[in-house]
Amino acid sequence: MASPAGQREADAVGTRLAIRGVSARALSVGLGIAALHNFWSLHSLYIIRGSWLNRTHFPMGVFVPFLILVLATPVLRRFAPRLAMSGPELLVALCAGLAGGMVPTFGLSTTWIGMLAIPHYLATPENQWGEYLLPHVPGWMVPSNAQGAMRWLFEGLPPGDGIPWGEWAVPLFWWTALLGGMALVSFCSVALLHRQWSGHERLAYPIPSVAADMAEGAAGRGEWAGLLRNRLFIAGLSVALAIKVWNLVPAFVHGFPMIRLFHQQLWVYFTQYSMVHVSLNFYTIGFAYMTGLDLLLSIWLFHLFYIMEIAAFARIGLGVAGFSGGDVSWQGGGAMMCYVGLALWTARGHLRRVVRRALGRTDGAEDAGELMRYRWAVWGLVLGVAFVICWLRMAGMGLLLATALTVLLFVSYLGLARIVAQTGLLYVNLPQSAQGLILGTAGAASIPAQGLTAMAFTNVFANDHMGLFMPAFAQIAKLAERVERHRKRLGWVVLLGLLTSIATSVALTLYWGYSGGAYNFGSIALFRRTVPSVNGYVSHMRSPDPVHAASFILFAAGAAGMALLAFLRYRFNWWPVHPAGLAVGYTGMTRHAAFSIFAAWVCKFVVIKTGGMLLYRRTVPFFIGTIVGYALAVPLGYVLDVIFFPGQGHGVHAY
Repeated sequence: MASPAGQREADAVGTRLAIRGVSARALSVGLGIAALHNFWSLHSLYIIRGSWLNRTHFPMGVFVPFLILVLATPVLRRFAPRLAMSGPELLVALCAGLAGGMVPTFGLSTTWIGMLAIPHYLATPENQWGEYLLPHVPGWMVPSNAQGAMRWLFEGLPPGDGIPWGEWAVPLFWWTALLGGMALVSFCSVALLHRQWSGHERLAYPIPSVAADMAEGAAGRGEWAGLLRNRLFIAGLSVALAIKVWNLVPAFVHGFPMIRLFHQQLWVYFTQYSMVHVSLNFYTIGFAYMTGLDLLLSIWLFHLFYIMEIAAFARIGLGVAGFSGGDVSWQGGGAMMCYVGLALWTARGHLRRVVRRALGRTDGAEDAGELMRYRWAVWGLVLGVAFVICWLRMAGMGLLLATALTVLLFVSYLGLARIVAQTGLLYVNLPQSAQGLILGTAGAASIPAQGLTAMAFTNVFANDHMGLFMPAFAQIAKLAERVERHRKRLGWVVLLGLLTSIATSVALTLYWGYSGGAYNFGSIALFRRTVPSVNGYVSHMRSPDPVHAASFILFAAGAAGMALLAFLRYRFNWWPVHPAGLAVGYTGMTRHAAFSIFAAWVCKFVVIKTGGMLLYRRTVPFFIGTIVGYALAVPLGYVLDVIFFPGQGHGVHAY
């Protein structure tokens, strides 16, 4: 038995480790996660052509390294306690990884590099890019095609030539500055609203809550300290891992039966005019199980509502007039704008106190425990917005267009960040882009060619309408609540994590492109979002589409529906449907996740109705286990693809 003095010393060491937060090793590990996530995501897309690892608001390329740390921590605590990371340190490392979670592949870098290189490379007399687009592109905004620099990116460098880094230096500097301004605005917005969302409105934040519980449990603290020994956790892990491994076997054994319900490409016709994605995803179900029943039911009901609405309009022949499946996004767009307006109205008291604090008034909101002082957050927000507007003006937009686009972008990002914080949905994106809202209301004919050209290049940060940085920053703000020491240093962790991600993604894309030719990445890589975007804007310049009344009608209907649902929600306690479903019930990514959300609702509804909240708490480890089992199958599938199927990988993880 240890002596009393030795025991006191061990207890003191354990206490110091338990409260350690923003430490040098936590930052180093976090930057390693950020770099690994970007490498793994790009390698899987470009070289292996396998899983898409950052298609969610908790990217698999971040979650898997974090999970490995969580699983390793109890072992280190027992055999090498000084090497074990504390719960707050694990969360700091996770914050660094999440900061750049949206950077690789279609989140940012793939579209970014493709958008800067493709206009020069693919311009032909047939597509008329050289006639309509290139004359309006400022020289500082895209790399020069001198000596075939863009050609060699797609076709590979001639023997003996070096990568033309100099051609990329100026454009990458200015674009990085723009992205930095957008990240600053996003971070400051989250810092200003976090106390309102987390403290006053008590949004659930399911994604960071699960991650924080896992980290504290691994460090021997909190409710889930013994999670790894929990039988339900092991059962959930075993079920998910076994099914995913079973579905890997057909890659090796021709004709081996696949459990298709757990394969992402299973669609069935719901009506004559629409289909439902009926596949189940353990990653989606596991996190959705932590979400409120009303939110889960809302997503599923409004998903069905949109499907039936599309079918009804198509049946009576209104699809051609603007009521097709794609155009119901206007209804979701109106609901989203109203959703953000209502959220800001609800927060008006908090925002008034924030402004008073920023002006130095003693009766302002308290900001001692936030990520940054409100004064700096307000100034950062103002200066960041001004910089983004000025950048867009230099790119060719008029002041009104630049201002409108900037405001709509950040309002949209704010709405999606709040929905992710409220619902914990992994697969959810915006129903309508800011660029689409402007083109559909003002019309392309009212925008000069320079403005349309600049708007085409803003597709760089469209990132599949996933809100760019703001949803991740909202989750980081929630994780920061569990980091007691040096919380304000997390801003630097976020900055370094973001810069590490951008540098890694850009360097790898250019290196692999010039080394082996970006054409070998496959047609879906640098071309997926870029070529359709450029073609679309050139088409707008040649023959602008008219503004359709249907867009305004659907937008107004969505806004009115959101206002009515919000009134019913706050007026009647028994109202079972949450308004958020109207905004995101039929977005591109929700269509893939809706059936899994419905499955999570059924499971949770049955559990609560039969055993109440006590039984629900007891079953949570099973669903955390399904998340972990699913996540462990993803690197297994990647390794098998690297060994046996390079260039012909399998989508173990997508939707």
